[in-house]
Amino acid sequence: HLTNLLLQGLNAVLVGVFVLFLLRGKDSAKGIALTVALLFAVHPLHTEAVVWASGRKDLLAMFFFLGSINLFLLTLLTSRPPLHCGERGGGLSS
Repeated sequence: HLTNLLLQGLNAVLVGVFVLFLLRGKDSAKGIALTVALLFAVHPLHTEAVVWASGRKDLLAMFFFLGSINLFLLTLLTSRPPLHCGERGGGLSS
């Protein structure tokens, strides 16, 4: 059961990061993200996944889903558009 609690805590952190991505640029984004993460941590929607050992698959699925969504949003926010073949520095002829 300790692993389920650890996974629930990690999922709560990932939910907080996801809310930070959604509210980026807002003044109260950190406070709202912290509140949402704490509420998610102490009151899971699917309690059986946290308290039963057989519910670990749900927690793992949520962990990898939230992790992939957060990495996707991070990539969208930090990457620059790709260079095209006709531009300087792009293509095979440079």
